[in-house]
Amino acid sequence: MISAKDVTRMAVWAAVVLLAAGACQASVIANLSLSVDQVGQKWYAYLTLSDPANQTLGLHGVYIDVWGSQTKAGPWSGPLSISTHTIKLPKGMTDPDDEMAVGFTSNTANGTKVGTGYTFVGAMQSNEYVADSHGYTSIIMGVGEVAGSHQIGTTRYINYTNPVLVAQGAYTGTVGWINVSAATTSMTLLPASLSLPTVFSSFSPGGVNGASVYAPEPATLALMGLGGLILSRKRK
Repeated sequence: MISAKDVTRMAVWAAVVLLAAGACQASVIANLSLSVDQVGQKWYAYLTLSDPANQTLGLHGVYIDVWGSQTKAGPWSGPLSISTHTIKLPKGMTDPDDEMAVGFTSNTANGTKVGTGYTFVGAMQSNEYVADSHGYTSIIMGVGEVAGSHQIGTTRYINYTNPVLVAQGAYTGTVGWINVSAATTSMTLLPASLSLPTVFSSFSPGGVNGASVYAPEPATLALMGLGGLILSRKRK
């Protein structure tokens, strides 16, 4: 069940997103995707941005829903359900002595909506683009658009892929669909340019494409593997 702390975080998240997000930019589309380890019953949610007009420097914040269902993108229902969920967006603290937070460290939201199996996961970057006393900067640019590294120390970097891993976790149950979605108002993007130091306004994408992956029961996978082995031996 969701805790009181998570309720507060979710309320803060919603308020910040609605206040921070400007007009939607129709040419920027966010695409969510899922990868499932069906044997280990693990799920991984990713995001990439389509930005043909170069209107953004990358992801600023995102809040996604992940849930299990009996039909593709259908309403939450058993028997498959999300059991664990962890935010994996890039973040860190600069050297030395954790001087400044960098990346997706603000307004974290991670829990299960009361009375449902809908999991919410999200975090934001700061609305201030600043540098610490060693010149390391607070905002990670290019997230969701390119793979890269953001320096936070003499030999330390925050590495991120494209598509960027937003969250991961585990699921329980026998068979069903795992789904991920997000509203445009639950996602914010960096402006097209930033200069030090500045307080900037983020904006929402013009659309978000969700994703669904079918997860067969592990016993079915084992039988499929055994069947393949038998066919292989017959061919020999």
